[in-house]
Amino acid sequence: MDSDTTPTANSMRLKRDLGREAVSLALKGEWERATEVNKAVLELFTEDVEAMNRLAKALNQSQPASAGMPVSELSEMNPNQL
Repeated sequence: MDSDTTPTANSMRLKRDLGREAVSLALKGEWERATEVNKAVLELFTEDVEAMNRLAKALNQSQPASAGMPVSELSEMNPNQL
């Protein structure tokens, strides 16, 4: 959702529901699916810091340490490029 668009009750509900789904998946250890859900949130709500944090955690957990990306690099990336 663009920053110049006024959030509606439906869009805020969608954001909340997707966030809850992402957290639920993470708690089950389903990191790849949690990554997908957080990316979907960031496609709609590009400035959602909570989704960015959840995405960083999910990416960190779903990749072997040798294949992981340093957090410092994640902070420089546009979430839409992940």
